[in-house]
Amino acid sequence: MNLASGASTLEVMEGAHRYNRWIFDRVRGGLGQRVLEIGCGTGTITSFMVDRQLVVGIDVSPEMLREAQTRGNDRARLALMDGTRTAFREGVFDAALCIGTLEGMADLGPAFREVARLLKPGGRFVFTSFNVHRLRPCGTYRLGPDTRDHSLPALEAALDGAGLRLVRFHGTFFLSPGFVWRYHGALRWTALRRPYIAAVVAVNRLLDDAAATRRRCGQFVLLAEKRPAGSS
Repeated sequence: MNLASGASTLEVMEGAHRYNRWIFDRVRGGLGQRVLEIGCGTGTITSFMVDRQLVVGIDVSPEMLREAQTRGNDRARLALMDGTRTAFREGVFDAALCIGTLEGMADLGPAFREVARLLKPGGRFVFTSFNVHRLRPCGTYRLGPDTRDHSLPALEAALDGAGLRLVRFHGTFFLSPGFVWRYHGALRWTALRRPYIAAVVAVNRLLDDAAATRRRCGQFVLLAEKRPAGSS
C-alpha cells in the first residue's frame, strides 16, 4: 500500500498555510498529548503541534521527511514508515492524524485497523477524505488516477470494521486549494493563491455550520475514536 500520492497532495498545498491552519483548528480539540501523524509530508501540519507532549510523524517519502526536519518543531520525531504497517507497539498513542493521505487508498481497511491498534481505548483519529457526493459547481471533473473519494456511509462502515466510530465531521467546500492547483491549474499563478484561499476559508466558515450543506462538501475532515474494550 503506497501512501506517496497523499503526501504529494500536501506538497502542492505548501503555500496554503492559512487553509491548513483552518483545518487544524477544526480538529485540534480532539487531539491528545501523544500524537501520531500518518503521511506527515513536509511537516506543514506537524509544525502546528508544538504544544504536544509527543509528536511522531511518519511518511513513505525520504524527500518529504528531510523537508519536514526544517520546520522547527523540535518535539517531533520523524520516521520513514508505511502507515498501514508501523513498528510501534499497541496502544502507544492517544491520537492519530492523517491529512491528505488516505485519499490515495482504494481500501481504507488496513490503514484504519493499524490506527485502531496504535490508539489507546478512547483515542482519537482525525483524517480527511474526498466526498464522492460533493457539489460540482464547475461541472464534471475527475480526480487524479491515484486519488479516491468516499461517501460518508462508506467511511463510517470502514471505521466500524476497524473498531472505530465516527464522532463528528467538518467539510471543506468547492475543493481544497491543493486540488484546484493540481487539477485545474488556477493556483499556478502566485497572485491568485492568497485571495482564493481567503475566499475558501470564508465560505467554509459559513457552510460548515449547516449539516445539510456539510454533507455535500468537497472534502471531509473527520474525527473518530477507538471504542473502549468490550463495547460494540
